[in-house]
Amino acid sequence: MRAKSRLFVVFVLALVLGGISLVSTAAGGGGPHDSKTLVIDLTTRTVQENDLDLGAPGPSVGDRFVFSDDVFRGGQKVGIDGGECIVVRLEPNPVPAGQEPTSATVNCMATVRLPEGQVALQGLATFSEAAGPSFDVAITGGTGAYRTAHGQATITDIEDEDVPDQLRLELIL
Repeated sequence: MRAKSRLFVVFVLALVLGGISLVSTAAGGGGPHDSKTLVIDLTTRTVQENDLDLGAPGPSVGDRFVFSDDVFRGGQKVGIDGGECIVVRLEPNPVPAGQEPTSATVNCMATVRLPEGQVALQGLATFSEAAGPSFDVAITGGTGAYRTAHGQATITDIEDEDVPDQLRLELIL
């Protein structure tokens, strides 16, 4: 896999759908405005992807990565996801000709479609040798059962390309 693709695949493959479990119910009187937290653990497999080298040849601000994955829960396909990541910062700046950046920050937007509705994700992620395998992005909304959703998604990159990445959605409904 090309080095630039690797920076973005972390986000893409992590959009994984898995077991759904009710974690907690907010304190309150059980009224209609009480919220609950729903945790969904997921896995994905990339089906289509494309790097768009925009601007100067090689890694540069504005380059994009577009993707679509199949989404699984317990080994069974339950949906799809899709999105794009845009390079917004590279270090060093400028990147010397013929070299890869030491870090890249991307703004990613993705949507996960499940049988119960869709979940929208957005956030900045920085990839470098020093960065760990996990990063967080915001859950910015949803449809259907997730129409009032907000919260956080934690994406964990599994280095082995034969093993799906993991995504934990912590939805506040």
